[in-house]
Amino acid sequence: MVTGNPAGILLLSLAAAATCAADSRVTACVAEAEVRAEQLVRTYPGRVVPVALANVRAQVAGEILEVCFSNGSAVAAGQPLYRIDAVKYEAAVRNAEAKVPLSQFIQTLLRCAHTLCYNISGKGKLSTHYGKTEESRWRLASR
Repeated sequence: MVTGNPAGILLLSLAAAATCAADSRVTACVAEAEVRAEQLVRTYPGRVVPVALANVRAQVAGEILEVCFSNGSAVAAGQPLYRIDAVKYEAAVRNAEAKVPLSQFIQTLLRCAHTLCYNISGKGKLSTHYGKTEESRWRLASR
C-alpha cells in the first residue's frame, strides 16, 4: 500500500509504468493508492500579549494557607484568590464581642449622667423641681 501526497503517488505510478515498459513481456502493474488528509503545521516567530493584566494583592495581612489560582489563569469576579489563616481575625472578633456589654453599660451611664446634668441645670422640663432641689443640696454641700 502506497501512502503520501498525490505528487508522490503519481511519480511512483510513472516509475512502475517505466519498469513495466522496459520488460519485454507484457505485464500489468497494479498499484493501490490511499487518500488521507495530512496535517500541515507551520511555525512562525511571535510573542503572545495578554488582553489585560492585574496585580493581585491581598487586602489584609496574614499567613497564606492556600493560593486558589495559578499564574496566567483567568479568574472571575468574586472568586477567592487566597485562603488566609483566620485565627488572628477570629480572636479580634471575639475580643470585640466581649467589649460590647461594657460599651453598652458605659453608654447607659453617660446617658444617665447627661439626663441628670440636664435636670440639675434647670433646663429639663419634666423634673425642674427635682433639679433645683439637687442644685440646692450641691451648693450646701460645697460650703
